[in-house]
Amino acid sequence: MGVPAVAFAIPPVVEIADGGEGVLLVPPQDVTGLAEALVRLAAAPDERAQRGAIGKNQVLERFIVHKNMAIALARLGDLVHMKNTQQYVSVTFSRS
Repeated sequence: MGVPAVAFAIPPVVEIADGGEGVLLVPPQDVTGLAEALVRLAAAPDERAQRGAIGKNQVLERFIVHKNMAIALARLGDLVHMKNTQQYVSVTFSRS
């Protein structure tokens, strides 16, 4: 089981939360809303378990280093293959 999260809905957190199913998001600087969200989760064991499980699955799917490295290496391999088969498009930038 994962641990549910409560956080302010600021850009980096919103991006990581990816829809907020595993994270209970509250408006930035809304301390009262943050406290209410914490109390809400404290009183709702089923919601805590559900949000915790969703959050854990999101982390396992998106933030595991070896998985992300495998994806990056596969993409790099695709680029090398494209360059070797002349399908690669080179882009250059110049300062004006």
